[in-house]
Amino acid sequence: MLSNDSKKYLFIITNDKQISEKQAIELYNKRGDSERVFDIQNNDFNWNSMPHSFLHQNTVYLIIMAVAHIIYKWIVAFFADIVNGITKTSRLKKFIFRFVNTVAKFTRSGRREITHLATDNQKLIDFLNSE
Repeated sequence: MLSNDSKKYLFIITNDKQISEKQAIELYNKRGDSERVFDIQNNDFNWNSMPHSFLHQNTVYLIIMAVAHIIYKWIVAFFADIVNGITKTSRLKKFIFRFVNTVAKFTRSGRREITHLATDNQKLIDFLNSE
């Protein structure tokens, strides 16, 4: 602001004189983590547009979407090692484009269901065709 250099200066202002500088930074970072969770809920799990007008009517919807987020995190952690391009921190849109939108053809050969995928990911093909 005053020095016109390329560095970025960040400030944390607090009136709590009991905590150290490190504790203040850790507390601020925890707040940032919770804001990131709300960003994911708003954009990926539709918390930004509620189906009803009043909060007491939307409470069940919010709880179901929070449970859906927990289940989604479990699924992504499971498939992060199998699907290329997906990490444990991948957002919902990336997961849909990398995994859900894969073209598949199901055939029956020798009394066995075989899945043919339009992908080069051999780990995913082996996972789907294993018994």
